[in-house]
Amino acid sequence: MTRLRALLRDAWTLIRPYWFSEDRWAGRGLLAAVIALALFTVFINVLLSQWYNSFYNAIQDKDFPAFWNLLIRFSWLALLYIIAAVYQIYLNQMLQIRWRRWLTERYLGAWLADGAYYRMQLTAGETDNPDQRIADDLRLFVAGALSLSIGGLRAFVTLVSFLGILWGLSGAATIPLGITQITIPGYMVWAALLYAIAGTWLTNRMGRALVRLNFNQQRYEADFRFNLVRFRENTEGVALYRGGADEMRNFRERFSWVVRNWWDIMRRQKRLTWFTAGYGQAAVIFPFLVAAPRYFRGEIPLGALMQTSQAFGQVQDSLSFIVNSYTDLAEWRAVILRLLGFERTLARVRAEATQEGVHREAGPEAGLALDRVHLQLPGGRPLLDDVNLAIRPGDTALISGPSGAGKSTLFRAIAGIWPFGRGLIRLPRGAGVLFLPQKPYLP
Repeated sequence: MTRLRALLRDAWTLIRPYWFSEDRWAGRGLLAAVIALALFTVFINVLLSQWYNSFYNAIQDKDFPAFWNLLIRFSWLALLYIIAAVYQIYLNQMLQIRWRRWLTERYLGAWLADGAYYRMQLTAGETDNPDQRIADDLRLFVAGALSLSIGGLRAFVTLVSFLGILWGLSGAATIPLGITQITIPGYMVWAALLYAIAGTWLTNRMGRALVRLNFNQQRYEADFRFNLVRFRENTEGVALYRGGADEMRNFRERFSWVVRNWWDIMRRQKRLTWFTAGYGQAAVIFPFLVAAPRYFRGEIPLGALMQTSQAFGQVQDSLSFIVNSYTDLAEWRAVILRLLGFERTLARVRAEATQEGVHREAGPEAGLALDRVHLQLPGGRPLLDDVNLAIRPGDTALISGPSGAGKSTLFRAIAGIWPFGRGLIRLPRGAGVLFLPQKPYLP
């Protein structure tokens, strides 16, 4: 429960902004429509539960007219269910793309604002592959949020709807204990509850590691894809240096991490599937084992037995929502952790940008001046100390020194993209300054 509360708290941190944004009314309208259709399908299932009772009683009584009428009724119920299911998926997908579009704009804006994308690569140890978090993690987050939240709501409403049906059908069970006996009203409800609690506890014990494994899998996949893109952007240099063999070794190493982690996921999911598949199959026969004695004693007809089985299945399935959705929950949790790490890094980079550091301002003279500029590496190690420099219009200057002395870092500080240090840099008022990067950039 502690981990579930933490998951819901972290998820709400990421979910809340959209539902109070400028697109909130369209999003809320679509969400309301999707929820209404989901609840309508639950209502159809309740009607089908009653249909099961009447249908099997008609078979038991060999009542052909009732049998034929019930088949026609089933056709109408099935048609309504299909229409609701189709439009629930359609509107859900419409909401997904609107939500994802809004989140993508928000994350891209935060990533590109004030050079955060550059400073993140200098200090952000926990935010690997920000491109993958925006392109893939946002898609998985939105899809998982809608699927799990609507699925959870549907499970709750189904539980409430069928709990009364199952309670009424169950009757009471009398258990002899020596010279006394205990009567348990609605015993099928308690059986479903105990069955689901045991299944949820065992599923959590066996599948807990999937969160970490899915987190790592997304990272390794993104690292491998990034190296392929980097290779594609530098094909000429690789060809000139005959670097194909080196690149192949690098690709193999990156992909080996993907394979190793995937095998870990496979082994963990195999253990989990052994249990969940057996758990689901046992749930089919379990209600018959529990309710059959009453049927063979003549206390309930065949239709009531079948309706009891169907109602038990609905209640048990609702109570077992976490068991059935555990793999999806683990993957969604990993996505949430990656997005939260991305947001924390963006917040830290923005905070560092506002702290005391190297200041740039427009000077009173038409020239460039550095006044007591101290530069350091992100970890705090000094790089350049007490730099004073003045360059007037028409002057040329060459800065030389060994590799790692801080030549490029000094240009970065003058350009305003190196925040680590202190001092003052005065630029010509109203002048445009052009900086050429070491690697050419052409958008």
